Amino acid sequence: MLAKIAIFFVSVLAMSAPVQADNMSERRDITNDIKARFKSIESHFKAFDRAKDARSINKIQSDIKVISQKVKELEIVTDGDSDAKKIIQDYPREIPKFLNSLTALKAARVNQFKLDPIAEVCEKEDDELREAVSEFVEAGDPNEIDEIEDLAEDVEDKVSGIMKGAASLLKKVDGVVRKAKQFSYRTGHWNATEKALDRSADTITNYMKNALKEAEGACKDLMLGDAQDFVKDAVQQLDDIDQLATDFVADGEDWFKSSRQVFSLSCEAKEEIRKAYCKGDYEPDAKPDVAKANAIANAKARAVVRELAPIIKEYEALKKRGEKLNENLNNKEVTRILNNMSIRAKGRNGNGGLSKIAKAEHLRGSRDPMIQLWIKHGVDQHKRLQKSNSCDLTEIPISGAPKRPDCVSTKSCMVYEFKPEGSHESSAASGQVAEYAAFLNDILDEISEDLGKAAIEAKSDKLVAALLKSEKCRSDGFNAEVVPYKRCDGTKLVCPKPE
Repeated sequence: MLAKIAIFFVSVLAMSAPVQADNMSERRDITNDIKARFKSIESHFKAFDRAKDARSINKIQSDIKVISQKVKELEIVTDGDSDAKKIIQDYPREIPKFLNSLTALKAARVNQFKLDPIAEVCEKEDDELREAVSEFVEAGDPNEIDEIEDLAEDVEDKVSGIMKGAASLLKKVDGVVRKAKQFSYRTGHWNATEKALDRSADTITNYMKNALKEAEGACKDLMLGDAQDFVKDAVQQLDDIDQLATDFVADGEDWFKSSRQVFSLSCEAKEEIRKAYCKGDYEPDAKPDVAKANAIANAKARAVVRELAPIIKEYEALKKRGEKLNENLNNKEVTRILNNMSIRAKGRNGNGGLSKIAKAEHLRGSRDPMIQLWIKHGVDQHKRLQKSNSCDLTEIPISGAPKRPDCVSTKSCMVYEFKPEGSHESSAASGQVAEYAAFLNDILDEISEDLGKAAIEAKSDKLVAALLKSEKCRSDGFNAEVVPYKRCDGTKLVCPKPE
């Protein structure tokens, strides 16, 4: 009997050996699958930290679902394996907890980036507030001070509400994150998974804390309301605006008075210059002698420019001051003074006024077209008198004479000098023309002494030829006269008028 029992147990053992071997192999495959899923979960947590959505959580949940299925499969092939028993015993209890933490983490991710736009919102609010305040200041109405302050306070209320909401949201998410971190199971593969979960949860709260900090930096000034520096500056500008404008207008009017004097000085200088040039004796076909008149013109020009320099300098300072004042103030009186000063300084067409006087273009001596007219007047008078006095020889050289006579008339046996009124009565003028007559009479004597020689000389000498033909002059001799002509007093320069 005992022998039969022994044989039975041996048979049973022989039959179970292959089954046990198969269970071990399947158990190993299952635990390897579970291990691989945990590795996959770790990679999904890393992807979650880099992403802005929660799709990685869905993948982790899928991995957990597979792990739960594998745990059930492991129950069939445990065969007393201690590691397998541990998994079967713990995982069904821990997996639901882990899934709850994933749900909380997913909820935290939904809110993670909601604080990001706040900094941009505050920057936009700041730009809009500054633009609005700038427009109030530019309008220059002190009655708008209350509007500026109310606007700043409205923005303060709006931003304060946003920041309170941001702080409340962070507090809420922080609570959700703490719930996510409540999962605590560090046995086996769960150790790395729990650390990854905690890391992802901390990443969300740290991100939101930094976003809130950035928002606070962008919004802190707006929360000062009407105590912001640029708001206070704007209020101060509007407070001072009337006085600033009044002072500028008064200084501008004073400048107009002082600048007007320069026009008078310039006009006086031009008259002195005109007189200097009109005294000149300008003969046809001769380079005008204007050295003395040019010296007077240059001296007068320098005197005017010296007087004008501080006026121009003051204009530039006033212009800069007025333009700066109108950068934040659109005051009609300030604008009027600026426009009037510009016209006074540059003329209505931008080509005259004080700037033209400063260049001394109207005091440029014989280069001035009007002065050239004065010189031409003297030349024209010489030509007129040469014609009316039957001058058959003009500006002809006389041997031994330092200059040439204006007119020699062999019809009347007269030598003439034409001088502007005022200078024709001078002894120099009468002495000059008398000297010409004496030289001519000497030549007449030489001709009379040797008519043959004179006939030969007449072929190359116009003066000898003319004198040889005039028997009357050879008989009576030449007389001299200084003939006056009207000076250019009637041709006056138009003085630039202050506009």
